[in-house]
Amino acid sequence: MRAFPLALILFLGACGGSAEKTDLANAGKARSLLAEASLNLELAPRTAATWTEQTRREAGAQLAALAAEARSAGGADSATIAQVATLPDHPDVALLQARTAEARTIEARIEARLESR
Repeated sequence: MRAFPLALILFLGACGGSAEKTDLANAGKARSLLAEASLNLELAPRTAATWTEQTRREAGAQLAALAAEARSAGGADSATIAQVATLPDHPDVALLQARTAEARTIEARIEARLESR
């Protein structure tokens, strides 16, 4: 079910005709997924282990799909977005928060470039 919003964002980004717009959509999605994964991991001690593991797997799959899309986007920030979205099997909260901040920085940089045109 969560894959649908990712597919929609990627499709809409591609419809814009610009690799930079695709990068912007990918950076925003990476930021959102990483922040959600961080929150879920922070809540892990207070939630059922099966729920925590399921959400971890879902986030990992979504981020892997996003990284693959970013690698093929061909934008100036595509490779960096792919790197930010690529995580080890069991990332800790600090890594997720750092990657969320990186994605936010990339997103802001792309927005500034687009607004300056």
